Amino acid sequence: MRVKFVIVLSFLCMGLTARAQDIHDAIDTLNRQVVGLLEEGEYVAALDSTKELLKLLDIKPDKRMRAKAVNNAAICYKELGAYDKADACYRESIDLAAGASKDLYRFHYSNYLLLIGGWQKAIDCLDSIKSSKYELGKVLNLSSAYFRRKEAGDVDKAISLIDTYLRTHEESDRDYPVALLNKGYIYWECGSQDSAKYYLQAALNRLTKEESDYYIALGNLAMVKAELRDFDSALADIDTAIRWQTAHIETSWHDYIISLRKKAEILLKAERYKEALNVFKQYYGKEKAFIYATFPGAGQPYRLNYWYAQKPLLSEIFQLGDTDAAFLY
Repeated sequence: MRVKFVIVLSFLCMGLTARAQDIHDAIDTLNRQVVGLLEEGEYVAALDSTKELLKLLDIKPDKRMRAKAVNNAAICYKELGAYDKADACYRESIDLAAGASKDLYRFHYSNYLLLIGGWQKAIDCLDSIKSSKYELGKVLNLSSAYFRRKEAGDVDKAISLIDTYLRTHEESDRDYPVALLNKGYIYWECGSQDSAKYYLQAALNRLTKEESDYYIALGNLAMVKAELRDFDSALADIDTAIRWQTAHIETSWHDYIISLRKKAEILLKAERYKEALNVFKQYYGKEKAFIYATFPGAGQPYRLNYWYAQKPLLSEIFQLGDTDAAFLY
């Protein structure tokens, strides 16, 4: 049905006698279709439909709708790994937008910049967001950008941003546990395991077991427990996270792939090398597929940041020794 619909719209784009109302209705219908496809994660189909929508907007210009369509194209390109095209579309959507939409598209662009390692660009982009609607997202993304820069004072700045949010919001606030989760993650990355455990547990206590964030927090807590050598509890936590993700999300999604990696690392720390090897093999099989899907369209900053993130793990797995020399090679 989607293929036939696109063909009809292509014909409409070429039809010189099409009435203005016909085009307006087609724009509205196609825009709703794109939104639905994005919600379903159908990025190839969403991008095809967005291109048809942009053709219609050439016939009947609407600056607000074009900004939205271009932003949707940017999201599709990002998810499909075509990062250079995504960058251009994000910037164009911000230039076209006005009012609250401009801040929304800036926030979307900051998510992309964090993905490719554009820390300072993300900070500059986020600093220009004024709407209170994106307060938490702005705080968390700014905190992440400062932390990832890891220059003098940036970790303190990252923690300070979250602390300001926590201090000025009620514990009943819907987003409060997400701020705790991010604070715990930063402490974990910095090696402050006791503080990390405290804030990750505090986040878990405020999340429900029906939320995906609960299992991300549980996986992080499992890693912290492994650092503290509480291996039985760590493995119980990560197994719980993996079971939930297996039942509720696609096993090709990165949240699931990361959970596999965490389990392998926990087993490695516990010196259960053969079990760790088996899980590492599952992890690398899925991670390889992810790389093949994203790297062809990725720019150098993204590839370098991916490599820098993987280097510590690659150093760790050599603890497997001669368990499987061919796999290590």
